[in-house]
Amino acid sequence: LKKNRPKVSQVNKMEDAVQNRDLGGNLKEQIGSINEEMALYRDGKRKVQEKLSALMESRKEQLGDLPKIIEERDAIGKKIAEKVQERNTLRDEFRAKEREF
Repeated sequence: LKKNRPKVSQVNKMEDAVQNRDLGGNLKEQIGSINEEMALYRDGKRKVQEKLSALMESRKEQLGDLPKIIEERDAIGKKIAEKVQERNTLRDEFRAKEREF
């Protein structure tokens, strides 16, 4: 009997813990409140995305034909590089002929 006394007190503590434990009766309420909070966050995110898209559209309108101009600039730059290369080859050929004399 003396050996079982600590076990009896342990069993009593466990019974008290089981009785005091919340069985999750308000879990549905917690889930509902969390879902409401998530809905608020989703609305906020949607508003921010709308503002961002509006800003992007206004920026595109401000730029106008800028992408076309940039493409033309790049094409002209390539043509200039080709001409410079052609000039260098002609100059090298001229120098070679000049050395032959």
